[in-house]
Amino acid sequence: MQSQAQDFINDDVAMLTAGTPVAYKGAGTVWAARADTVSRAHVVGLLEKDAAVGAVANVVRSGFIWMTGLTAGSAYYLAPTGGATTTKPTGSGHYVVLLGIATGVNCLNLDIESEIVVGTAGEAHGVSHKSGGSDAVKLDEFAAPTDVTTLNATTSLHGLLPKLGGGTSNFLRADGAWAAPGGSGDETKVTKSADETNNTGALVNATDLAFSVTSGVLYQFRFVLIFRSGTATVGMRASVTFPVVTVFAGRVQIPFAGDGSDHEFVGAITSSGDAVVATAVPATNTDYVAFVEGVIQSSAIIRFSYAANKSLTSASILRFAADGKCASTYNLPSTSPIEPLTIPSARLHSGFIFLLPISAVP
Repeated sequence: MQSQAQDFINDDVAMLTAGTPVAYKGAGTVWAARADTVSRAHVVGLLEKDAAVGAVANVVRSGFIWMTGLTAGSAYYLAPTGGATTTKPTGSGHYVVLLGIATGVNCLNLDIESEIVVGTAGEAHGVSHKSGGSDAVKLDEFAAPTDVTTLNATTSLHGLLPKLGGGTSNFLRADGAWAAPGGSGDETKVTKSADETNNTGALVNATDLAFSVTSGVLYQFRFVLIFRSGTATVGMRASVTFPVVTVFAGRVQIPFAGDGSDHEFVGAITSSGDAVVATAVPATNTDYVAFVEGVIQSSAIIRFSYAANKSLTSASILRFAADGKCASTYNLPSTSPIEPLTIPSARLHSGFIFLLPISAVP
């Protein structure tokens, strides 16, 4: 901040030294200010350099002034007998005049405030409006603010919230700027509306298990599939179907044997309808969980497809449940690393399976 100064004439009885707070005496003259005298309590500034009696007194009225022997960070007040002090006057009838804050041992940032008389109604009135006072001023009872940004919070100071940017998509960054999130969307989930079965051995698109997508957007998807089979040698076949894609990579995990190092079929889906097939289930009429997940950038609907690994009799069908939220997609910015999603837990209906969808455009 640039200092502002004004020339007066020293009309005191003695020379005034640099750094002395001065009060206006009249007719363009100043004299040494004092906190114990009403006629000298109205400080107009501090002397930039020594001024002899009758000589020009260069008075710094705002900004920074060079002084010596200061305590950095301390507030300085007009002393009762003149000069600057870190002790706030408390004597009856004395005037409390803040001169400024020391920004270093040799620099005072002038911020001269109006004088308040100790022990008077003026001081009591000011105290009553502070937090905890008898008439504390409420923040939401001030007049409507302007568009001035002076008191906005910064990376170094507490302050006011910046003016809202409008809309529903931007967020406030740590540097105080409003910006769009790095991602391009939120997590999406789908559920089935009714149970369904497949005993033909051919892939079919599961009802309701399809996601709407935006063309050109990269999505991460995951299905959590709870299934069971009535025949030990009949496992599940899992895939996804989709139109032309720009980016696609998928994988499937399906249990087929008891616990151990070789209990899952794990494979990749490289194209629409490409299926990973489990040849069996660890035990009949028992619920197991399989996973289908990947990344896709498509222009239209993406669907989950399933089947038994062979044709089944009506007594040995592969069954999927209708309730639960086990599948989701998430929009990914093209520059972001792909990270796993947190999938909400499903409510399993005994004897049924959960299919989890991915993303799709209706």
